[in-house]
Amino acid sequence: ICIQSVEMSMQVELDKYYTNETLLSWVGILSSALKVQTQGGEDHASWKVRKTALRLCGKLFHYLSVISAYRKSPTIVAALKALSEKIMNIVQPLCEFIDSSRLTPGKIPERVLAQALRTLSQALTADACVTIIKPYFNQLVFETLLPLLSTPKDIQDSLKDDPIEYIKEESEESDWGVRAEAERVIKTISRLTVDSTQPFVLTLTNRLIEWFTKNKEVLTNSQPSAQVIRELSCILRLLTAVAEILGEEDELPECIIPLFQTHLPPLILNPPSPHIHYQLAMLLQRYLIYLPEDMVPVSTLSTILTSLMSSPLLCLQYAGLVFLSSALSTHPALQTSITNVQSLLKQIFELSSQLPLESTLAALHAVLKGLGDSLGTHRADCILSLLINWQSLLGAGSGDQDEATRLSEGRERCLEAVHSLVKSAKNWQSSPQVEEMLVKVLNQSIIAHDEFSTERIVWKLAPDICTNIEKKLK
Repeated sequence: ICIQSVEMSMQVELDKYYTNETLLSWVGILSSALKVQTQGGEDHASWKVRKTALRLCGKLFHYLSVISAYRKSPTIVAALKALSEKIMNIVQPLCEFIDSSRLTPGKIPERVLAQALRTLSQALTADACVTIIKPYFNQLVFETLLPLLSTPKDIQDSLKDDPIEYIKEESEESDWGVRAEAERVIKTISRLTVDSTQPFVLTLTNRLIEWFTKNKEVLTNSQPSAQVIRELSCILRLLTAVAEILGEEDELPECIIPLFQTHLPPLILNPPSPHIHYQLAMLLQRYLIYLPEDMVPVSTLSTILTSLMSSPLLCLQYAGLVFLSSALSTHPALQTSITNVQSLLKQIFELSSQLPLESTLAALHAVLKGLGDSLGTHRADCILSLLINWQSLLGAGSGDQDEATRLSEGRERCLEAVHSLVKSAKNWQSSPQVEEMLVKVLNQSIIAHDEFSTERIVWKLAPDICTNIEKKLK
């Protein structure tokens, strides 16, 4: 009842509490709520108190970060000072609660732990909280958060049984859950230490090189234990998550280069499991743009691509498609090593129909653009396949709004790829099959009230592909 009262009072605009003791009384109540003894399952009242308190702490941290921007007001300065002195009473039990997930795995319900991590992210937006937590950044990242990046067994099993679900869970687009929230905290800490005298990247590199050196023999000469593979999986996900932060200057810090020169290549060429194979491919494609071109020769890229595309697992073929889309942009010479363009195109179009994800089509579009002149006479076949994909995406879906948005984005990608293929051709010559399919697609977009597609086809595609298209419409 007490915590619900705090929640109801917080629904009033927070700025009405500048001048009284309400904010400080909230801190006291939330501090007590974070320490309440829990029992039973997630539906037990004690867990509900913890979860609600965590969410309200996040709201308070956000408020603290907002009012920090208005230090000129004496009233706000006083409120800020009072809050900053008491905020330790919330921050400390919050960090202890998250750390307990390491000491007693599985005891904290997943949704409660995810909420705690989100609250910690919000705390890191407030200077007063950062000052308290900063001395424990390394401990927090490497001892508490890193193990939380582990991929649950049921998701790993879906790699074979439900590839679409596996790809969605492994993507960084997922914005809720323990792994996603742990990644968000790690990224925030990484950015907060960029300009410090001991930046996060140095500690990260030293820790990872130490781990790879310790496990070198196990990783290269024998079958690693489940524990080693779990730790490796967490490390790869951590490296993938901080790629953009490490490469903010368009090149990687020198201290991290040895990871890609010495420790990762043997694993990339001989991965210990399909899950690690997938993670390594997605990691390398993310870093290709930052690595010196001569560090990853075309022959190595070709070997990696072959190992992925020849796999019977759709998830690894998908990773191969994404990897190829990145490699063609950073190493254009790779297209000359593709000996059978027709076979590759057939495989990736089949893959795009089996995994109708927006990311699949985005990668397909990038690959077609990257292949350029290598497409040759296959250009018209590619356009035909893209229009067929557009048809399948129009008829798919269960009516869910998120699903409808995803399918719409997929159709947009298809039309963008068609447009790109036509415009990049030196001497484009259409074919009756392509014109016939385009007319079908346009009719369907009109009937389905897909205004975006209709406009795209009429104004951008039709004039280039079809002659006298208005006469061919029903």
